[in-house]
Amino acid sequence: MNKNFYLCTKIKTKIVNNPILFYHVPKCAGTTFGVIFSWLFNPQTRVKGPLFKNNDKKGETAFELFNRCEDYNFYDKFNFIFGHLPFETNSLFKKSFYKISLIRNPIDRTISHYNWMLERQYCSRNEDIQNLFDENKITKNTITNQFSGIGFTKKNDDKSLNLAYENLSKKIDFLCKSEHIFYLFKFLISSYNLPNLLFQNQQVTKYQKNIFSNNLKKTIINNNSMDIELYNMLCKNKIFKTKKILGDKIFDDKYFFSSPDIKVGNKKNILINKSQYNSIQTKLIQNNFKIKKL
Repeated sequence: MNKNFYLCTKIKTKIVNNPILFYHVPKCAGTTFGVIFSWLFNPQTRVKGPLFKNNDKKGETAFELFNRCEDYNFYDKFNFIFGHLPFETNSLFKKSFYKISLIRNPIDRTISHYNWMLERQYCSRNEDIQNLFDENKITKNTITNQFSGIGFTKKNDDKSLNLAYENLSKKIDFLCKSEHIFYLFKFLISSYNLPNLLFQNQQVTKYQKNIFSNNLKKTIINNNSMDIELYNMLCKNKIFKTKKILGDKIFDDKYFFSSPDIKVGNKKNILINKSQYNSIQTKLIQNNFKIKKL
């Protein structure tokens, strides 16, 4: 069990009310983000389904399920929309959303995806990892194809890299590295006047064995050349939000508790007051949990 909790408190800042659209890149901390903020925004909807066909989950993709809606105005009623959506959806939304995404170093993202598959027995260590890429069980250049705007039908096209960079740098309002997710949390709870957060990370892969030989790592790099170049371009041109949000703390007595393991009042996601927070904090510390203040 994960023994870390995080406390994220809000500060005084300008309040906004734009509806949010979250483009969830697989294995980039998006599940933690989606779980917490789907409880805090109402009405909200998750577009279910994987990013691309023939991957480890199989079934209809999020884009196919998204397109089942005959009138895209249907999505105008939501204040928070999230899912593994490709950027082909960007021009289909009729309403103006504040667009957010989290991106991880492509090599780390792929390793996490592979470990996740091993843990759930979608593949075994005996399978050739190149075959997993070729069969699209682990997708090649996932980030580039998700944001190119043509990646759902034309994966790894010659134009994909430049299109993905253009979209991420100019059409995503808040692009953040997954390791800086707490900065995003602080920005959102402050800007939207939401409760403070006490939470654990969701969907943490427990399969963390270091099984990667140089050949395996080389295979991962070869199948993510566009993503690696894209990530380096985003870093070099300072597209990621990295400046810390500063301001005076707000002493709010409302907290949102979220955990995949621990229940409060028989619930894993619940709004609590300051008195309840103090009681929970004491119990967590007594049971050797760590609370890291952000």
